[in-house]
Amino acid sequence: MHAIDAGRAEGTLVIAGNAVSLGYAYAIGGQKDDASGRSDDIKIILTDKPLPDGFELRNIESAFPDGVTGIVFAIDHDRNPAHTFIQYSSGMYDAGYFTKTDLYRFRGRVNEGVLDGKVSARKITTSTTTMSFDVQFAASVQ
Repeated sequence: MHAIDAGRAEGTLVIAGNAVSLGYAYAIGGQKDDASGRSDDIKIILTDKPLPDGFELRNIESAFPDGVTGIVFAIDHDRNPAHTFIQYSSGMYDAGYFTKTDLYRFRGRVNEGVLDGKVSARKITTSTTTMSFDVQFAASVQ
C-alpha cells in the first residue's frame, strides 16, 4: 500500500514567489552519475502536466517538453541526492552532479518496484531568481 498512487505527486515548486503544483511522478533507474561515474542512480521526474505517452525519460534534461514545468532529482546508490535540474516557464536551472549536500533532501524507499518518497530544497538562489520545492510522490521505477 502506498500513500500516493504510483505516477502521482503532491507538492509545489516555488519560483520567484510563484507556486506551481506538481502532480505527476516518474522514475527511471540505471542512470549515470557524472560525479561518481557509477550508473546506478535513480532519476525522479516530477511535473505539473503529464508527459506524452512513450516519452524518453532518460534524456529529459535536454528535451523537456514545451509548456511543462518540472524537477528532475537524481538519487545515488546510497539514496543521497546526486543531481537536480529544474525546468520552468522562464528558464531552467541545473545544479550539476554533487555529493554530500544540505541544500537538497530525499526521504523514501522502493517497495514492490514503486519508489515512495519526498524531495525538497529550502532555498536555491541563482543570479536571476530563487526557488524552493517540497514534493511527496510515488513512481514506478522503469
